[in-house]
Amino acid sequence: RRWGATAIVLNGRFDEPPRLDFWSPTPDWYAAARTRLERAPEAFERVYEADRFTVYSIHREALERLPGGESLRPFVRAIGPDDRPRRLGPGLPELVAFRLGVTEATHGDTLAGLIEWRAVTPLPAGAYRVAVRFDRALPADVPRAPAGVSKVWRKMVEKVRRERYRFRADHLPTGGAYGVDRWAPIEVVRDTFRIEVPHDVAAGDYTVKVSMTHQPHYPNLRLQDLLSDDDLLDGLEVARLQIARPGGH
Repeated sequence: RRWGATAIVLNGRFDEPPRLDFWSPTPDWYAAARTRLERAPEAFERVYEADRFTVYSIHREALERLPGGESLRPFVRAIGPDDRPRRLGPGLPELVAFRLGVTEATHGDTLAGLIEWRAVTPLPAGAYRVAVRFDRALPADVPRAPAGVSKVWRKMVEKVRRERYRFRADHLPTGGAYGVDRWAPIEVVRDTFRIEVPHDVAAGDYTVKVSMTHQPHYPNLRLQDLLSDDDLLDGLEVARLQIARPGGH
């Protein structure tokens, strides 16, 4: 069958993201993405499907006629005089605001947060990913390693002590509903996320950091990203979270 000039390919054949592939969507993402496309078959024609691998041909004229495209999205507001955006880095949106909603949590709790972004200038198309990371210091009785190998040392300590001192959750900005390359400078884009506190993290005071990356599917990592905790995802400090053991012990 002849496909259109532009196509969308959905691959839901992985029960879980492949090992060492940090940028794969979760299994639920395939079902959610397919449901969205199936709502507009005139714009997204399904041209191939086999074993959770689906290809849609995009019909641009039908896409432009879809209702709602001309209206402001519910997660977009206008930039205001009281907003104080913070820079993340060249070629990335600015961080306008961050809200976590709680200052204390325990193992198994689900944290719901809100991030607000602003693109000062139109950004290039591509794969953007948000990381919300939680870091705490190593225990006081553990010697500090040189910064250049701090990640390797932390992972060794975590393995010996059977507890973690860092965790994070990654997500697509706005769940992929509004591409970063389409954000206008007059807009503030609200981006929500949820993360469950793992059961193997140590209790203590965690620093919350936010970063966004614009990378190919397999990012070009530096040696520093593999060896040091001061890596690609070491973003802006936005909040603190106290994690207590279940029962407060």
